[in-house]
Amino acid sequence: MQISEIGSSVVPSTGGSNTFSREDFMKILTEQLKSQNPLEPMESEAFINQLVAINNLEQINVLASSLTSFQSKMSLLFGVEFIGKQIEGLSEDGTKIEGKVESVLQDKDGVFLKVSNKYVPVDSVSVVKEVENGVNQGS
Repeated sequence: MQISEIGSSVVPSTGGSNTFSREDFMKILTEQLKSQNPLEPMESEAFINQLVAINNLEQINVLASSLTSFQSKMSLLFGVEFIGKQIEGLSEDGTKIEGKVESVLQDKDGVFLKVSNKYVPVDSVSVVKEVENGVNQGS
């Protein structure tokens, strides 16, 4: 299949991301159809293959978005399991923090445990102990 040159008037929208939208594809395809040689039009099989390819790409993007959302929610649920437990870990600046987890915060950088008004990333927790009636079980 020969691809004809696409006019300079078609520029895929970036919208601040690296995704290729259905609208971008349709603009390029329309320009390709306008610019094709009338004596050698695009074969219908090639046209259908391109439509199937963009549909598959859209489905992959939807799936990736769903998985990202699911992972985010699971990370938060994992963090909630620490509430009320005694932990040891490092803050983002490397300071060792020990204490009882008061709450959990999730932002764009991940899940953080609040201990004595300081935040510890879940990934940097090194010790977890159960606490009963305000007394550490290990004592």
